Amino acid sequence: KKKKIFAYLYMNRCDTDFNVRSESFKIWKTMTTSHSSEILVEILSNVIDILLDCFTRQTQYHLDIAEQCLTELTNKTSDKIKKGIIPIVMNKFYQSMNMQPEQLISICIFIKQFINIAPCGILVDQSTEIITMITKSIFDQNSTIVDISCSMLSSIETVFGVKVLYPIIEQIIIQSRVGDRIQSIKILNFILLNISTRMLTFLLAQILISPIDFEVVSTICMHSNSIITQEQTLSIVNFMVNDLCSNAENELFFKHSSN
Repeated sequence: KKKKIFAYLYMNRCDTDFNVRSESFKIWKTMTTSHSSEILVEILSNVIDILLDCFTRQTQYHLDIAEQCLTELTNKTSDKIKKGIIPIVMNKFYQSMNMQPEQLISICIFIKQFINIAPCGILVDQSTEIITMITKSIFDQNSTIVDISCSMLSSIETVFGVKVLYPIIEQIIIQSRVGDRIQSIKILNFILLNISTRMLTFLLAQILISPIDFEVVSTICMHSNSIITQEQTLSIVNFMVNDLCSNAENELFFKHSSN
C-alpha cells in the first residue's frame, strides 16, 4: 500500500494542473529526502501499473500525464531505473497474453511511447526484448494491437536499422503460406502503409520465389507504388512471366494464381 501511495505521488508530479504538480513535487521531495532514486527503483513496477492504466483509459488527460511521466522516467532518472522499465513491462506483457485485449493494447501503447521517447542508448540495450514483444503482438487477432505493433516498425527501423525487422518480415511471409493467410495479408497491408525502400527490397526478395503468390505480390504493388522503382517493377513482371511459363502444365498452380 505504501508503494502505491508513493507511485501515485510520483505520477501527480506530472499532472496537467500546475498546482497539483507543484504540491506533489514538494511532498515527494520532503518524503524521499535524499533517497528519491532508491525509492523510485522500489516503486517502479507500481508506477508502470498506473501508466498502463492511463493508457487503457485513453482520455487526453490521462494520456498527457502518462506521456510526461514516461518522459521523466526515461530521461531524468538513473540508468538502473531506465534499464528496469522494459523487463517489468515484458513480464506484464506475457501475463496479459491470456487476459483482456485492453491490457495488451495499453502495453503496446506504452512500448510505442517508450520507443519514441527513450534515449537511443537505452533502446539499443533493450532491443531484443522490444523486438520479441512486437514479433508476438503483431500476430494478435485484435486489429488495434496489430495496428499499434505495425506502427512501431518505422520507429524501430530508425533506431535499430532495417535488418532487425527482417525476422518479423520473414515470419509474416511464412504465416501467409502455412499459417493464418488472411491475418498475414492484413498485417502486410498495415506495414505497407509506411514501408521504407530498404524494407520493400527485402520483402520482394522474400516473395519472389516459385510458385509465386500473386495475391501477396498484388498487395505489395498496390500499397507501395509510390516508392517501388522501375527496376523492381520489371523484376516482378519478369519473375511472374517466367514462373507462369515454368508451371504451364500445372493446373492447380494456375487455379491458385488466379485467386
